[in-house]
Amino acid sequence: MTSAVRHPIRKFNPGTFQSDREVVEQFVVRTRELDTVLGILRDNAGSPSCQHMVVVAPRGRGKTMLLARTAAELRTNGDFSGHLLPVRFMEESQEIFHLADFWLETLFHLAGECESRDPGLAGELRARHAELSGRWREPALEGQARASVLDAADRLGRRLVLMVENLQALFRDVDEDFGWKLRSVLQTEPQIMLLGSATSRFPGLDDAEQPFFKFFRIIDLQPLVTEECRLLWEMVSGDAVSGREIRPLEILTGGSPRLLVIVAGAARHGSMRRLTEELVVLIDDHTEYFRGHLDVLPKTERRVYLSVLDLWQHSTPGEIAARARMDPRIVSTMLGRLVNRGAVMVDGSGRKRQYAAAERLYSIYYKLRRERDEAVLVENMIRFMAVFYSEAEQEAMFPALVSGEAEPAAIRDGLDRAAAGIPAPGRLLRGLRRPRVETAPSLREEISPGPPADVNAQAGADDSTERLRTDIAQRLDDGAFAKVIEIVDRALDPQSGVLSGSSGTLVAWALNRKADACLEMGDWDRAVAACTEVVARFGASRETRLEREVAEALNGKTFSLLNLGKPRSALPVCEDVVERFGASGDAALRQRVAFTLLCKGLVQEELGELDSALQTYRRVAGRLETSQEPEVERCVARAMVRKGSVLRKLGDPEGSLRSCQDVVDRFGESEDPELAQVIAAAQFAKGHLLRDRGELAPAISVWEAVVERFGTGDEPELRPYVAMALSCNASVHEKLGNLDEALSAYEEIHRRFGTNSDRELHDLVANAWIGKAEILARHGRHDRRSETFEEVERSLGKLGEQRPTELTRRAMRAHAQLLLAQRDIPAAMERFQSLYRMSEPTDDAMLRGVLVLVPALIAAGAAATDLVEVLTGDEEKAAALGPLLVALRQEAGETVRAPAEILEVATDIREDIQAKREVRADGTVQGRLDLETDATRAAFRPPALS
Repeated sequence: MTSAVRHPIRKFNPGTFQSDREVVEQFVVRTRELDTVLGILRDNAGSPSCQHMVVVAPRGRGKTMLLARTAAELRTNGDFSGHLLPVRFMEESQEIFHLADFWLETLFHLAGECESRDPGLAGELRARHAELSGRWREPALEGQARASVLDAADRLGRRLVLMVENLQALFRDVDEDFGWKLRSVLQTEPQIMLLGSATSRFPGLDDAEQPFFKFFRIIDLQPLVTEECRLLWEMVSGDAVSGREIRPLEILTGGSPRLLVIVAGAARHGSMRRLTEELVVLIDDHTEYFRGHLDVLPKTERRVYLSVLDLWQHSTPGEIAARARMDPRIVSTMLGRLVNRGAVMVDGSGRKRQYAAAERLYSIYYKLRRERDEAVLVENMIRFMAVFYSEAEQEAMFPALVSGEAEPAAIRDGLDRAAAGIPAPGRLLRGLRRPRVETAPSLREEISPGPPADVNAQAGADDSTERLRTDIAQRLDDGAFAKVIEIVDRALDPQSGVLSGSSGTLVAWALNRKADACLEMGDWDRAVAACTEVVARFGASRETRLEREVAEALNGKTFSLLNLGKPRSALPVCEDVVERFGASGDAALRQRVAFTLLCKGLVQEELGELDSALQTYRRVAGRLETSQEPEVERCVARAMVRKGSVLRKLGDPEGSLRSCQDVVDRFGESEDPELAQVIAAAQFAKGHLLRDRGELAPAISVWEAVVERFGTGDEPELRPYVAMALSCNASVHEKLGNLDEALSAYEEIHRRFGTNSDRELHDLVANAWIGKAEILARHGRHDRRSETFEEVERSLGKLGEQRPTELTRRAMRAHAQLLLAQRDIPAAMERFQSLYRMSEPTDDAMLRGVLVLVPALIAAGAAATDLVEVLTGDEEKAAALGPLLVALRQEAGETVRAPAEILEVATDIREDIQAKREVRADGTVQGRLDLETDATRAAFRPPALS
């Protein structure tokens, strides 16, 4: 990853109010065209006649940036600066109608160019411009203005390079004799050379009767190719990407530098996968930009242009006329105007001409805005591209940009999952179950009220209140939560309640138990009310036992607000605990404060406030300096692991690694069973971080240490870490070519946990068998493969539609690849059909499985028509596979018309198919798509530990 540029790149006016240095730094594409322009200018500098140039391209292709970069080179390069002087006009020369206007405009901009090098001359030129402008009625004005320009060139000792944009509009609006007069000057005055730009090849360039027929050297700016898109992306966003990762944006923007800059500017340091998925939102955010492009068109042109957008593919004038419901002759005229504007591009000639929008995102914008069914077509295409172009074959080079679902979360985000799996340090009450919640999944395993207050020594508790306390506690243990609420409400009745005259501590305790019951029942609003009542009634007390109850009530309120989907409202409640009790000398309150700070950090993470979360976790660590209680140590250890997770997200893997190591150094010798899980998590995450930076052997050593230390105990919370460490080691051993060690690690998982009934461990065992099977297939050990698949089937249960989990689908995908390796195409097709039938149309795993197997089936010899028949058997699923179906129909020899975006994706799919054919011709079964089934990237969910 590189650093983002200090100054943002200009999307519309490159070079305006920018230094030459900025322009040079930001110019990373169009280098060949720049060399061409500079080469011609170099030849012109010593020639008695000049070659004049026009850069032609639709809007947004980089014409203005190329001219700005040329001007910067002429100013800063000594080979040019002594001979040539750039004179840049405004992008729109709307004040030029006569040749006199042209020379006055030249004089005006020449004065600006001279300001930094010769202020005196600049002042003279401005005065001369003002003087001549007042003589606009005089017939000699054009000659006088031109003479002033040539005189300035002589005084400067330089030839002038006039950079005039949008020549197509300029030549359209001027007098009839403007062109012939300007051509005469350009042919006879070597001090003047013209470097212009145009949005299209306007008629004057190709008409033998026009003044500029074959006069200019035409420099066409083609769409950016993949490598140029990648370079521009890195310069604008500051993020390194691979060619394959940038490919979807190359396709969607049509290689338009302007559109790519717009997209990159909205996606700094985000994953390419996420950006592609959110492109629909990005387009919506730029509605005014797209709408403004439409609004400037005259009504009739706009109607034709919208028809072009709606057809969304290269279309004939007749098709456009039918869609616009207009006379074909009028449509042809309007299409010509739109081509001249650069809004529409034309392919072919004569009767074979076809037209499409010059900038692709406009068609996508229009489809998204017009109606829902058409928006679905666009969304399906973008989703397909997000999956197809984010396969994780570049994982080792670009780990931060790998697909979000391409690898198990335990291994892809080991640090996050490890931290999330650590149990909370406190417990609700003796025997009280943790609330069963379905919201805020990343928090529910983390946050629960902390250590209970001591209620066994209630001051002044008589027999009735003691029986009441015992009854409430017992019913909480039994799960009779509604009864607990009823008992507490009755006991607190001011007229007849048992607690109406009791001590404040007992009343607060009862209200907190009511809140516990409400939490268990998911009645978050009533839980908030109960907790709020405790704080309102007893928050001012300085009696230690009441302070504990108030702190517990504030924690309960925090937990309830989170489950109500109000994390931001929970933050001030957390801080209230710290402000009230942060300086307390009571051990229980110190524990509560440490726990609350941990909760606050988690909430800040959930809100995306990573810098704030980092500071909060550091505050937790600071509590250890004043307290050595076990509960505080557990909070500190967990906060250190979370801190490591945040540092990684903030782009500081080294800091993240240090945080994990600090956990091991501080608490590694502890015998506390709860800290053991924290240490296991930190070690697991450390191995993950080492692997990500390419230190594979050290990563193996760390994971081996996890297995050695925690693999002999009986604690159920530690077993998944051992299994995941073995799985990680297996995947890294395979990368290193240690196949026997990799197979042995997978077999060790089965030996240790093969008979365990825990569902999460069961899936880890099944994952291990699939991983083993995939290694055997990838490396040609077919003789052992069928036996392994029998183990997979025994581990998973019957593979079929009765249990269509992602783990099952992954096993079926791997089995189909084995059959392909054995060249049993009919059996592989049958397996593929079963997999396709059980897949959900909106599931990325379905897309991924199809994209893995279909090219492999075609490469192995399966008929494209047979696969089209299978894929189109379900209309809903087929709607998500548009580019693939186009590619298959093309493979079958059909001529397919489709949007340019889909055709380009189809081309890439066919290239993948051809690559697989070549791989098979070599007698191997390895290939880019085969890596999709690597055990390190299965889509199973790792254990949610509690």
